[in-house]
Amino acid sequence: MSRLTQIRSWPVKGAASVQFEQALVTSGGVLGDRRFAVAFSDKDTVSGATMRTLSRAQLPGLVELKLEFIDTAFVLRHPSASDFEVSLAASAGSELVAACYRHAYFAADLGQGVSRWLTGIFGEQEDSPLRFLQYTRYHSSRDKGGPGGKQYLGLSSPTGFIDRYPFTIVSEASLAKLNEELVANEQAPVTMDHFGPTFVIDGLEAFEEHSLSAVHIGDIELRLHEPVDRCPYVSVDPQEAERDRKGQVLRVLRKMDVIGLGKAIFSHCASAVPQETWSQLSRVHVGQEVELIR
Repeated sequence: MSRLTQIRSWPVKGAASVQFEQALVTSGGVLGDRRFAVAFSDKDTVSGATMRTLSRAQLPGLVELKLEFIDTAFVLRHPSASDFEVSLAASAGSELVAACYRHAYFAADLGQGVSRWLTGIFGEQEDSPLRFLQYTRYHSSRDKGGPGGKQYLGLSSPTGFIDRYPFTIVSEASLAKLNEELVANEQAPVTMDHFGPTFVIDGLEAFEEHSLSAVHIGDIELRLHEPVDRCPYVSVDPQEAERDRKGQVLRVLRKMDVIGLGKAIFSHCASAVPQETWSQLSRVHVGQEVELIR
């Protein structure tokens, strides 16, 4: 029997994660996941975006950025600066469009104050001050190459600044196997925080998640789409906020070659299958049984 062992979300894209014993889930993701993003001015001629979001791959120090809600505001925290409070009504002007990997999203800019605070911590990006954006709604996606022009979003619209699909799934055994290989290669073991999965499950063999077509968690059906080919994001140590320039985790994952394509695969993308039984919000909890569909 497989069970849910971890639930995670990232209030700010690429920043510190939050683990839950239970969480509310929408068809577009865990409620509140990646609702905010750090961005900089950059034009995308395909989508018309005027901003581009950042992750810890570009700014390793983002992993130390934390967000905490308080009444009608939220507080941003980073160890190198005093806390900064932002009103949820702080958006200035009309919606803008922000590019995020293969997607583009409408977003609200949360103002000059938080821009100066972030830029003071991380510096400018390509001569542009950093901006803090709040997701408002989906804009567009670029088709993925291949038969049928399949899109990265899958079956459901996102509710935050996602890169590919609203969910990622991985097994406890996969991390254990990776760490076994890292230690054998004289490298330090890693944690789930290096990879950012939404759901972690047990009761599977290492990398067996890649052979599944779907999973059921309560009344939620998640369709599995494709394995995640990892990028330098996973080379950032969440504890030290530093990137391993040699990319040892990526090197070991490529050497393991778990799906036979020579890629650095870890975790699997998923999206929610719309169903009449879905309420607007569904609750999931750690320890909940997970039904595996081959």
